[in-house]
Amino acid sequence: MTRCDGFLYTVREGDTIVSIARMHHIKLAELIVANSHIDDPTKLSPGQEVCIPQGKGINQVVEPDFGVQLPTGYRIKKYVKDLTFPTGITFSDAGEMYVVESGYRAGSVLGSARVLRVYPDGSTAEVTRGFLPPVTGITWYDESLYVSESGYPGQITRVFPDGSREAVINNLPTGGDYQLSQVVFGPDGRMYFGIGTVTNSGVVGPDNTWLGKRPRFRDFPSRNFELAERSFVSENVLKPEIGNSTVTGAFQPFGTAAKPGQTVKSQFPYTGVIYQANPDGSGMKVFADGVRNPFGLGFAPGGSLFATDNGMDIRGSRPVANAWDTFEEINFGEWYGWPDYNARVPVTDPRFKPDGGPQPQFLITNQPPLAEGPVALFEPHSVPAKFDFLTGTEFGFQGEAFVALFGHIDHMAEPLPEPAGFKIIRVNIETGEVNDFMVILDPRNPGNGPVHPIQARFCPGTGKLYVVDFGQTGDTGGPPKRKSGAIWEISR
Repeated sequence: MTRCDGFLYTVREGDTIVSIARMHHIKLAELIVANSHIDDPTKLSPGQEVCIPQGKGINQVVEPDFGVQLPTGYRIKKYVKDLTFPTGITFSDAGEMYVVESGYRAGSVLGSARVLRVYPDGSTAEVTRGFLPPVTGITWYDESLYVSESGYPGQITRVFPDGSREAVINNLPTGGDYQLSQVVFGPDGRMYFGIGTVTNSGVVGPDNTWLGKRPRFRDFPSRNFELAERSFVSENVLKPEIGNSTVTGAFQPFGTAAKPGQTVKSQFPYTGVIYQANPDGSGMKVFADGVRNPFGLGFAPGGSLFATDNGMDIRGSRPVANAWDTFEEINFGEWYGWPDYNARVPVTDPRFKPDGGPQPQFLITNQPPLAEGPVALFEPHSVPAKFDFLTGTEFGFQGEAFVALFGHIDHMAEPLPEPAGFKIIRVNIETGEVNDFMVILDPRNPGNGPVHPIQARFCPGTGKLYVVDFGQTGDTGGPPKRKSGAIWEISR
């Protein structure tokens, strides 16, 4: 082909010249001119390369007051200020906004775990407080709020309009490395929620700061797994003090004294799974498993369930390097690979070997069949959080998922080459195409703008996108700070 002044896009099954132009927001005539070497652009074949001309996509503008980049024609403003570590918003049937503050502790800074009502002018009023922190989600359904309480043990609580509440599901195995997701309700009227894993990669170890308080705590798989003959010892296992305990000796997969061929039996309630239940908490069962940290859940307009999942880290007794974060379509009964796969790639792949560390090996010998590959891959340590699908036409990009990437600057006390995440991205669930929407330009110095996006949420019928900003935790150039969280409004 002739020289391409832009980038090459590889045609996939079902693509047409029209759909490619729409995908990249290019005029059809401009795309055809840039690909004059194609004899008949109406007859594209999978694997064929199409030139996407430079500067013909979405123009970007910088909002200097807030240090973010947005597509031309979009505006951002701070809608709610002075929040302390908020994790989510939801809207009532009447369009009223509610926000939850997590009660998260960042250094010496601790906020309240509470629910606030947000008024149209951005002011707030407390509805109720006293939840078991950290609170990781809030959802409106059937004239009440469902709140995810992720302390130990965790529970899902229903909050009624008068502020009274009841636990609909309790004694959940949270309190490990990862917690409850938000609750979402499907077209079938049932609730769905995820519980993250207790450990990074299946092995209890010196990186688990909860170990002093819960020395027998571990991951609880939803299937009977036969374990490989393998134990894990690292130099720092014998030294660190965690809580009031000294960690010594070797660690085993799933916290067991593993022997060749030993079976770790499933033990309800499980970790690393997505559950389905009735709105009153009854009928709780596993919908899918093998996920690590499915923090964000949501249903696409067509009714399919999707989730964000955070990949494994270079830490603990079984460190895994370069693990992607993913966006997944979640189907009933499928296994998504944790702890032996990342994005359906085996951890035995050289990609996952830490520099100077051992190549990870399988923990499980009777691995179930894998689910199909992820819808989209995100850069390691981007920390994908909560998302929403655009169903209206007012905002643009109809049908795409808008995903909040919380962001990381350092990993295991080592600076990343470049900050990962710190943006809102768009995901086309049909093609897997990922594009930036709102980008924090200098995460190390966010200034007056957003710090850590943790949720992207559309207000139905308004054409406005709201971004929940967790605030300053002490990792982006300033100390942890109360009232540094916010809700940002983006509109056209």
